[in-house]
Amino acid sequence: MMKEVELNELETENLESYHLDLSYLKERCYNEEELTQVEKLCLLFIKEDIDSLRGESIMDDAIDELKKISHDEKIIGLYDAEKVEQKIRNTMIASAKLEGIEEAQKSIAKSLLKKGIDLETIAETTELSITEIRKLQENMT
Repeated sequence: MMKEVELNELETENLESYHLDLSYLKERCYNEEELTQVEKLCLLFIKEDIDSLRGESIMDDAIDELKKISHDEKIIGLYDAEKVEQKIRNTMIASAKLEGIEEAQKSIAKSLLKKGIDLETIAETTELSITEIRKLQENMT
């Protein structure tokens, strides 16, 4: 089974995975070698002018379907929703990292306060403000 990398969640059991070597496909295509049906369908991923692939019914059907779904508001919405979800995930990760850094800075500041280091040196070392350090100092007593 496949896992989503960032969230470590299992993907659906009904998932099929195909690995395409597009450089191999381009080479075969541009050498005008006879392509298999699957290779012809894969050309849809690398050709800018997909209408040039028309001629066989399977290609005509695939091109028509691709054009239909590329204009379908629901499909476009799914793509946009996926992009928004990724942005939200990235923001959550960045926020968690920042929170971790801030906690580390405060922990270091507390340790330095216990050792009697002056506030200016602690502020310089931890990049916390003097006001933040004073609040930490008050909470320690």
